[in-house]
Amino acid sequence: MSIIRVDEQLIAKEQRLASGLLLARTRTRYTAVDMEHMSAGGNTEIPAYLALLREGFRVNRQTQGKDQEVWVAERHDLCISASTPTELLGLYAIRAQRGQNWRATDAEIKAFLGCFYPTDGHARST
Repeated sequence: MSIIRVDEQLIAKEQRLASGLLLARTRTRYTAVDMEHMSAGGNTEIPAYLALLREGFRVNRQTQGKDQEVWVAERHDLCISASTPTELLGLYAIRAQRGQNWRATDAEIKAFLGCFYPTDGHARST
């Protein structure tokens, strides 16, 4: 795979948190050659469902009211719910990566807000 840099304007410095998480935001466009691209959509729901089955989950769709559905994935150690199978898989990925302490710390929240929403009063000091 080769990536060609088109233009770059750095708008936020990289910040490494105590957890080792690296946050950076740039306005960099890249033209990718031989790079796979995925976007959440209708074509990701069945692969997400199948991935959850492979991880040992039972997956069910429940309806709430006329137009709302909730997807639930259950395994002996974990129950997660979301609006779509793709969201379910995303939640499972968070849990798999971060463990039982998956929630963001105050420092991680502050760093995230400062990096991606600097005009909302959370801008990092330079």
